[in-house]
Amino acid sequence: MRARVESLNPLRLRFAHPVFAVTPGQSAVFYRGRGSLGVR
Repeated sequence: MRARVESLNPLRLRFAHPVFAVTPGQSAVFYRGRGSLGVR
C-alpha cells in the first residue's frame, strides 16, 4: 500500500487509495527500496 508523508511531527500519511478501517494504534513500516527504515 503506497502512501506519502505529509508531515513528520505529528506523523501524517496520505494513502494513494482509500484505506478501509485504519484505526489509531496501528503500526506503519517504512521502506526504502527493499530495506526497512523502521516502524512507527
